[in-house]
Amino acid sequence: YLVERFGPSPLQVQPYEDDFGAYSDWVKYAEVALTVPQREFVRFASQEPNKGLGEAVAAYAKWFVARLRLLDQALEDGREFLCAGRFTIADICVTYALLLGTRLGLDKKYGPYAPQTAAY
Repeated sequence: YLVERFGPSPLQVQPYEDDFGAYSDWVKYAEVALTVPQREFVRFASQEPNKGLGEAVAAYAKWFVARLRLLDQALEDGREFLCAGRFTIADICVTYALLLGTRLGLDKKYGPYAPQTAAY
Protein backbone atom coordinates (compact mmCIF):
# COMPACT_ATOMS: atom_id res chain seq x y z
CA TYR A 1 0.00 0.00 0.00
CA LEU A 2 2.67 2.53 0.99
CA VAL A 3 4.72 2.18 -2.16
CA GLU A 4 1.57 2.41 -4.27
CA ARG A 5 0.26 5.41 -2.36
CA PHE A 6 3.48 7.39 -1.97
CA GLY A 7 5.57 6.12 -4.92
CA PRO A 8 6.98 5.87 -7.37
CA SER A 9 9.91 4.26 -5.64
CA PRO A 10 12.72 1.95 -6.71
CA LEU A 11 11.33 -0.43 -4.06
CA GLN A 12 8.38 -1.05 -6.36
CA VAL A 13 8.56 -3.01 -9.60
CA GLN A 14 6.35 -1.30 -12.13
CA PRO A 15 3.90 -3.20 -14.37
CA TYR A 16 5.97 -2.36 -17.46
CA GLU A 17 9.12 -3.97 -16.00
CA ASP A 18 10.00 -7.53 -16.96
CA ASP A 19 9.94 -8.84 -13.39
CA PHE A 20 6.58 -7.34 -12.41
CA GLY A 21 4.94 -10.79 -12.34
CA ALA A 22 7.68 -12.23 -10.14
CA TYR A 23 7.50 -9.17 -7.87
CA SER A 24 3.76 -9.57 -7.44
CA ASP A 25 4.12 -13.31 -6.82
CA TRP A 26 6.84 -12.87 -4.16
CA VAL A 27 4.83 -10.27 -2.26
CA LYS A 28 1.79 -12.55 -2.23
CA TYR A 29 3.95 -15.58 -1.36
CA ALA A 30 5.32 -13.79 1.69
CA GLU A 31 1.98 -12.47 2.85
CA VAL A 32 0.00 -15.67 2.30
CA ALA A 33 2.22 -18.73 2.06
CA LEU A 34 4.68 -17.73 4.79
CA THR A 35 2.92 -15.53 7.31
CA VAL A 36 -0.37 -17.48 7.50
CA PRO A 37 1.21 -20.56 9.11
CA GLN A 38 3.23 -18.26 11.37
CA ARG A 39 0.08 -16.46 12.48
CA GLU A 40 -1.57 -19.75 13.37
CA PHE A 41 1.59 -20.96 15.13
CA VAL A 42 1.57 -17.82 17.30
CA ARG A 43 -2.15 -18.14 17.92
CA PHE A 44 -1.97 -21.71 19.16
CA ALA A 45 1.39 -21.43 20.94
CA SER A 46 0.85 -18.07 22.65
CA GLN A 47 -2.81 -17.26 22.85
CA GLU A 48 -4.25 -20.73 23.42
CA PRO A 49 -1.41 -22.65 25.08
CA ASN A 50 -3.54 -24.58 27.56
CA LYS A 51 -5.99 -26.10 25.11
CA GLY A 52 -3.90 -29.16 24.23
CA LEU A 53 -3.08 -27.95 20.74
CA GLY A 54 0.60 -28.87 20.73
CA GLU A 55 0.17 -30.95 17.58
CA ALA A 56 -1.36 -27.97 15.79
CA VAL A 57 1.53 -25.77 16.91
CA ALA A 58 4.06 -28.22 15.48
CA ALA A 59 2.04 -28.72 12.29
CA TYR A 60 1.90 -24.99 11.53
CA ALA A 61 5.61 -24.61 12.25
CA LYS A 62 6.44 -27.48 9.89
CA TRP A 63 4.08 -26.02 7.28
CA PHE A 64 5.97 -22.71 7.39
CA VAL A 65 9.33 -24.43 6.94
CA ALA A 66 7.95 -26.56 4.09
CA ARG A 67 6.70 -23.41 2.36
CA LEU A 68 10.29 -22.16 2.16
CA ARG A 69 11.11 -24.67 -0.59
CA LEU A 70 10.13 -22.23 -3.33
CA LEU A 71 12.38 -19.55 -1.86
CA ASP A 72 15.20 -22.07 -1.38
CA GLN A 73 14.99 -23.00 -5.07
CA ALA A 74 14.90 -19.40 -6.26
CA LEU A 75 17.97 -18.49 -4.22
CA GLU A 76 20.03 -21.47 -5.43
CA ASP A 77 21.35 -19.37 -8.32
CA GLY A 78 23.10 -17.03 -5.86
CA ARG A 79 20.93 -14.00 -6.52
CA GLU A 80 21.12 -11.15 -4.07
CA PHE A 81 17.53 -9.96 -4.61
CA LEU A 82 14.34 -11.79 -5.51
CA CYS A 83 13.45 -9.78 -8.59
CA ALA A 84 14.33 -6.90 -10.89
CA GLY A 85 18.01 -7.09 -9.89
CA ARG A 86 17.42 -4.70 -6.98
CA PHE A 87 16.10 -4.50 -3.44
CA THR A 88 12.30 -4.28 -3.56
CA ILE A 89 9.21 -4.57 -1.39
CA ALA A 90 9.24 -8.28 -2.28
CA ASP A 91 12.56 -8.65 -0.44
CA ILE A 92 11.17 -6.77 2.56
CA CYS A 93 8.06 -8.95 2.73
CA VAL A 94 9.96 -12.23 2.44
CA THR A 95 12.75 -11.29 4.84
CA TYR A 96 10.17 -10.12 7.38
CA ALA A 97 8.68 -13.64 7.35
CA LEU A 98 12.15 -15.16 7.69
CA LEU A 99 13.02 -12.85 10.58
CA LEU A 100 9.75 -13.65 12.32
CA GLY A 101 10.43 -17.35 11.83
CA THR A 102 13.84 -16.89 13.42
CA ARG A 103 12.41 -14.88 16.32
CA LEU A 104 9.85 -17.61 16.93
CA GLY A 105 12.61 -20.24 16.84
CA LEU A 106 11.08 -22.05 13.86
CA ASP A 107 14.41 -22.18 12.05
CA LYS A 108 16.09 -23.94 14.97
CA LYS A 109 13.35 -26.28 16.16
CA TYR A 110 11.74 -27.16 12.82
CA GLY A 111 14.40 -26.08 10.30
CA PRO A 112 17.07 -25.25 9.69
CA TYR A 113 16.73 -22.79 6.83
CA ALA A 114 18.59 -23.89 3.70
CA PRO A 115 22.05 -22.25 3.55
CA GLN A 116 21.11 -19.92 0.69
CA THR A 117 17.93 -18.86 2.50
CA ALA A 118 19.77 -18.26 5.76
CA ALA A 119 22.35 -16.17 3.88
CA TYR A 120 19.65 -14.18 2.11
